[in-house]
Amino acid sequence: MNKFFQWIGNIMKQSNRPDDLSRFLLKAGVIIGVLGVVFSNKLLLWLGFSAIIILYIRIFSKDKQRYYQENQTYLKFKNRFLKFFQKKTQTIQNKKNTLKQKKTHRFYKCPECGQKVRIPKGRGKVTITCPSCGNKFVKKS
Repeated sequence: MNKFFQWIGNIMKQSNRPDDLSRFLLKAGVIIGVLGVVFSNKLLLWLGFSAIIILYIRIFSKDKQRYYQENQTYLKFKNRFLKFFQKKTQTIQNKKNTLKQKKTHRFYKCPECGQKVRIPKGRGKVTITCPSCGNKFVKKS
């Protein structure tokens, strides 16, 4: 029995530590597996089980370079995915802020560079200086 535990200990020493892709595979496998059980869908159950099997194959793999490359590819994809949704969220927040400010300000585009310029309402005709190119133009506030 002691040799068995030594054998398991050696395997664990040689194994890779869980990385971001491994954590994702574990979470996805559990969630998909639970959905397979809840909806009595064997395909989902097998997909969840397969994700967990792939997780263990990756962790106990001795090819550390491939393990590292897979994780880097996953991180690049994850960052691209997150940046896409962060840009969308930021665009929505900017539009909300613009709608709030339209009550008290007017927005104009510089005829030279297209930079948006915000000026307060109710000041009559105003000479606006573009902060980016320095062009001056007259608009009604």
